[in-house]
Amino acid sequence: MYVWPRGDMTAEPQLLGARLEEVRSGHSEEPEHGHPDPRGGSTAWDERIEEMGQRYETAVLSVVASDGFPFSIRLPIQPHRRAGLIRIEGVATGAPLLPGLACLTAHDHAPDFSWQRNFQVRGDLVRDERGWAVVPHRLIGGFELPPSSALARYRLNAAKMWRFRATAKRELARRSERA
Repeated sequence: MYVWPRGDMTAEPQLLGARLEEVRSGHSEEPEHGHPDPRGGSTAWDERIEEMGQRYETAVLSVVASDGFPFSIRLPIQPHRRAGLIRIEGVATGAPLLPGLACLTAHDHAPDFSWQRNFQVRGDLVRDERGWAVVPHRLIGGFELPPSSALARYRLNAAKMWRFRATAKRELARRSERA
C-alpha cells in the first residue's frame, strides 16, 4: 500500500507491506504473472467522457502494477476529444505506472449517499511526450441514483434492473441444472 504523507503527491511515498526498492525495480519475489499490454483498437468516445474534468475533476485510475498486483489512485483528469484520450493531469511520485490496460472510474455522491453517479472508462494507459493518458475503448455505465425524484431514478435504472433480473434468473437456472 502506498501512502503519501500529508497527502502530498509530489513527496516520496511510504510503501507498507513491501520494500520500495523491490517495487520500483520491477523485481519481486512473488511468482511472475505478466503485465497486460495495451490492447489497442479504435477509440470509443462517449458524451459522458466530456463530464470528466468538469463535473468530475478527478477519477480513480486502476492498473496492474509491475508486480502483478492492482494499483489504484485518484488523480486529476482532462478529456481531449480531438486527440481521443483522457489526460492524467498529475501523477504521484513513485506511482508504479506502466503502459497497459487501465480503468478510470468517475463518481460523486451525497455525503449521506442519498444519491450517487458513476461510470467507468476502460482502455489503454499510454505515455507520450506530454505524460500519461488513457485511450478509451469502452464506457461502462453505473447503477446510478442521481439527485432527482424517485420516479426519475426508476426511469433511469428500469432497463438495467430488468437486465440484471434476467441475468440472475439465468444464473439460478444454470445452478439448479448442475445440482
